[in-house]
Amino acid sequence: MNQFGKTELLSFMQTYWKDYQGNDETFWEHEWNKHGTCISTFDSSCYANYQAGQDIVDFFQKTVDLYKTLNTYEILAAAGITPSEDQTYNLADIQAAITKAHGKPATVNCKNGEFNEIWYQFNVCLNSAKITL
Repeated sequence: MNQFGKTELLSFMQTYWKDYQGNDETFWEHEWNKHGTCISTFDSSCYANYQAGQDIVDFFQKTVDLYKTLNTYEILAAAGITPSEDQTYNLADIQAAITKAHGKPATVNCKNGEFNEIWYQFNVCLNSAKITL
């Protein structure tokens, strides 16, 4: 990312897009292979002056930009849903709060009865190609 002048992007990812096992680069490779390759055209002619890896950097930049538009903690807190070891919440209430803020439903996953992840879906445009993340 540094070769594309994206030091701020890399710094953000190193702070906020962490691998729970401590291997960020392997995790980011997994994210690109699972999600990024679905949006890549693999057609370098879509870029004016394509450089190898530019599509990868564009994917991470767009993903981080979208992430910054959503603060799930604030969205849920506005609905009275806050982290707690004593309080439990209905999935329908969590989904309703997210749908109200995001405009569309999101996928909410739990593991062992605890909140684990939320998947937001987007239609975005990268280099004039409509894609879904």
